[in-house]
Amino acid sequence: MVSNSIREIRPYLLRVLDDIFKNPPRPPKFISEDFPSVALLVDATTVRCSVPVGDFDDARQLFDGHHNSYSMKFEVAVSAWPPFKALFVSDSVPGGFHDVSLFRSGKHRYIEYLKKTEEEKIGNSVHDQNDSWSIMADKGYQGHFIDINVITPIKRIHKAIKTLNEKESQLTELESIQTLSSSQPSSFSSSQPSFSSPSVSPLLSSNSTSSQLSSISFPTEDLQVVPAAVMVNSTQSGSTSSKAGTSVMSTKEAEIYNKKVAKHRIPVEWFFVRLKRLWLRLSDKYTGSREVFSSDAKIACWLTNIVIDSNSLEADDGIFYRKVEEFSNRKEKERKLIQEINARASMERKMIRKASK
Repeated sequence: MVSNSIREIRPYLLRVLDDIFKNPPRPPKFISEDFPSVALLVDATTVRCSVPVGDFDDARQLFDGHHNSYSMKFEVAVSAWPPFKALFVSDSVPGGFHDVSLFRSGKHRYIEYLKKTEEEKIGNSVHDQNDSWSIMADKGYQGHFIDINVITPIKRIHKAIKTLNEKESQLTELESIQTLSSSQPSSFSSSQPSFSSPSVSPLLSSNSTSSQLSSISFPTEDLQVVPAAVMVNSTQSGSTSSKAGTSVMSTKEAEIYNKKVAKHRIPVEWFFVRLKRLWLRLSDKYTGSREVFSSDAKIACWLTNIVIDSNSLEADDGIFYRKVEEFSNRKEKERKLIQEINARASMERKMIRKASK
């Protein structure tokens, strides 16, 4: 009876809420000193669903390797200023979709909104001279975006530094071989059998090798490659760059920068916590039909906005979120352990039957 009523009400409720929140508010003139151009905090959340029965391809798309479960996923863009309400909610996708793929498929929703009006351009702060607002996201959103500015934590390049050091040692070794082969006396070649010298590319000859080594600057400490779009929006990073290039900063600077990014994007995590505290249907395991999951997710987000108007997001939402995550992970481990025990018991019973025959 209740489920039939919900099925009847759902489309009308979604239509009403979409009309209420279809025109998101514009960003204020001042948002933050560290990231003055960030207007949206974007992240995706997953909700576990029932194990699919039937088509293998369908099951494979639903499986989320990061959370090791079958799930559905949707993306939310939260305002970067208080009260941190959801401005955009995407349609749902299977849990196997990567966050970047989900973002690319729906970024057209953000591009028009992020364009600054003439009034907003005039009111730009000293540290924010961009013609459009930016988006802040986590490391899962790292990628090259031409038509939109996305600020993410800095990516490490330990492997790249190791590769450079290996190339330096190889070039040094080739240079020493060339030096030894050119310094052999002429009488040695007439009295001894001739050996063919190592074949070295003209690009790695003695002169070119020296020039290459002198032109390469190897880092003396661990460095980080920073996307230029990130550096344009940072006022405390210590180095800047144009949108087309990249910048390099030390590990200590990178850690400081990452902490600032993490602190700035906390509200989107708080929003997900409040969302799952209010709507248990999205907190642990979604038992409804996957065809209506997008509608339920959007309705829940819009209704959460209404709740936030009267009860703002707080730090205890983050504490609750961590407790929910720990509880969910513990339950998942227990479930898998029970499955493993049952599988072993079934295998032992089969072996006993086979031995008795």
